[in-house]
Amino acid sequence: MPPNESTVGDWRGDLVESLEARPGVALEVSDGGVTVIQENTRTTIEEQTVAGRDGGQHRALRLETVLRGNLAMPGSARTRAFQLNPRNAIGALTGSPGGRSPAREGLSLVSRVCIDREVPWHPTGRQLTCLVALEAGTALFDRPPAANRQLNRAGLGVWRNGIQSIAGVDPQAWRVTRRSADSLTALPVGEAIPPGARASLFVGAGIAAIGPGFEFVLQLPGAIDDAAALAEQCEALNALECQVATGAPHIGAWSATEQGGCRYQVRVPARFGRRLPDLPRQLLETAADRTTTALALLAGEDRGG
Repeated sequence: MPPNESTVGDWRGDLVESLEARPGVALEVSDGGVTVIQENTRTTIEEQTVAGRDGGQHRALRLETVLRGNLAMPGSARTRAFQLNPRNAIGALTGSPGGRSPAREGLSLVSRVCIDREVPWHPTGRQLTCLVALEAGTALFDRPPAANRQLNRAGLGVWRNGIQSIAGVDPQAWRVTRRSADSLTALPVGEAIPPGARASLFVGAGIAAIGPGFEFVLQLPGAIDDAAALAEQCEALNALECQVATGAPHIGAWSATEQGGCRYQVRVPARFGRRLPDLPRQLLETAADRTTTALALLAGEDRGG
């Protein structure tokens, strides 16, 4: 899809308009981008160009969140893959080049939202960018925000309705295998996708790290016994998401499962439900593209590419 300037418009102005009145949020705006400062996080948002699976070049926003305060969490690839990213909700924890030593790297979270494809900027891309700027890394601080029961209830209702409205089959994207009032399991569909890939969507009041909200998990097929190699695969997949327009916004993280597999996970608090009503469907319909891109990378690594 070619860039659509009339749709994207002034993304800096859009973000300032959306975030400037938020309590506890300070903004710094420059020609280079927008920085969103909160008590525990500092997120820098800059425009970049990324390669697309279609061979083209695409405009994207790169969001890097640095955790502020007196934090001393280890930053090895293995710790990120098996402990930190599974515990996190929004954004992918990566090692920072500014770390003082390999044993105590600086920690940052990186996300990417293309602003000329994947999802429309108004309203989805804009709201996804605000979501990442406000929420990336906050699940690691064990201090959930004050509950707004009415907003949470409304958000959960919107997402439950959204899951129920998803068709059982999209020949180009998915096939639903299980459905309940609060959840859905589907198989991503594509010529290059082998058996074993699975997408799970769940809406509920007790999601790990966030409480009420929505969780999306994309499980790749296969497993490996070497924990170090699995951690490096997760690192490579998270790096790929920032460098390539995979077909889906990168707001979550790849991490390792206890069974030795790779999964992509996103958890979104219920208070964002009314702002992102189509998020469950959008993550599902882009799951096949994300799976195909990830498997292609891993296949290249296996061949020494």
